[in-house]
Amino acid sequence: MSFLVLGLSYRSAPPDVFEQAAITGDTVHKLLREVQRATGIRESVVLATCNRVEVYADVYNRAQSVKNITDALVRHCDIAPHRLVPYLYEFADDTALEHLFKVASGLDSMVVGEDQIVGQLRTAFQLAQERRTVGRVLHGIMQSALRVGKRARSETDVNRVGASLVTVGLDIVGPLAGKHALVLGAGSMGTLTAKTLAARGIAAVTVTNRTLERAERLADDLPVRATAIPLAAVPEALRDADLVVSCLGTGEYVITADMVRGPVTLLDLAAPRSIDPKAALHQDVTLVSLDDLADWNNATEADIEGVMRIIAEEEADYRAKRRAEAVAPAVAALRDKAASVVDKELARLATRVPGLDERENDAVAQTVKRVVNKILHAPTVRVQEMVAAPGGERYVDMLADLFDLAPDAPELAAYTGDADTSHFSHGPGPGSREVAGPTHEDRPTTV
Repeated sequence: MSFLVLGLSYRSAPPDVFEQAAITGDTVHKLLREVQRATGIRESVVLATCNRVEVYADVYNRAQSVKNITDALVRHCDIAPHRLVPYLYEFADDTALEHLFKVASGLDSMVVGEDQIVGQLRTAFQLAQERRTVGRVLHGIMQSALRVGKRARSETDVNRVGASLVTVGLDIVGPLAGKHALVLGAGSMGTLTAKTLAARGIAAVTVTNRTLERAERLADDLPVRATAIPLAAVPEALRDADLVVSCLGTGEYVITADMVRGPVTLLDLAAPRSIDPKAALHQDVTLVSLDDLADWNNATEADIEGVMRIIAEEEADYRAKRRAEAVAPAVAALRDKAASVVDKELARLATRVPGLDERENDAVAQTVKRVVNKILHAPTVRVQEMVAAPGGERYVDMLADLFDLAPDAPELAAYTGDADTSHFSHGPGPGSREVAGPTHEDRPTTV
């Protein structure tokens, strides 16, 4: 088995490619279902945000799984293979684990240290749990990733100002007091936008959404003057707006160039973008897009180093747990073999000393079992400790050899592959490669 990450991000692909390939809504569910059904894939999770689409998978055959996941992405992204494949990135095993932990901590985000990614990762994990596409392997990996995200934010100042695409975008926009904003979208990012605008002194907010009821709920929840309108009313609402923030990726322009008249500031946080870039050609119109936010860094070198220490600790802890799990079937097989030997010897004793009554037989049996358990206790505890150390996998084989445990013992056979940790190396090595074409995801995180 192998842990695999295959994906596409706003930084690894040209904007037009990523926007066409962006996945939203029910497509995430469909992609997850298809990936899970593909040959060679044991477990899977799909993460889709406004700036990345990634598949995390526990696989049997890496090459076949990469092909199957790539084919699924091509179909569900509705984009030609020659446009998508050159910008896909792939990580496996150690480097896949490190990449996921960087994603969870916010180090791999467009805005370094941003807060939303942890919630997005948790949502992706919960969907996979609901759809039963995660088992023991990915469950452990995702739990470790979420713990990395939590520790990065509680033990370092990497998110000292709660940075997000929304907050950074509004920082670029400038003062908001007394202005009227039009917010496109009432999902998680639209909600964050509207509430951030209110907290920063906006005078009034108009909210629109594909589902009007959701826009109405958000408007009712804001502590400033707020109204909700249907999408069809956007052209008219533009006349009164000083600022437009779009968090609504529909696959087409919600605001076209001919709708816009200055002065107005447009902040497009949607992927695919929903404001026509040509709108910026109009006089007194300012357009800020995701391109302007790429690699925005608010974290210090000390913050980055602190997060990397947490990542290293969690990687080591994860590997130690996996190695400890690997010895469990061998210990179970050893105890079963010992119990079998004890039962046979007690049966033999009953034929050789037939005069023992039931109480005496029980006393002998309990004594023999206690002796065997005490003899086995020290080596089993010790091997569990040794296996938890780097390079400790060899002690599992040593235990099997020393006690002549059959490789097809039920306990070992039932566990075959589940606790395999051989794919996690403990020294430097490649571990990642490009699917095809250029990618920037395998470079050190830009800060």
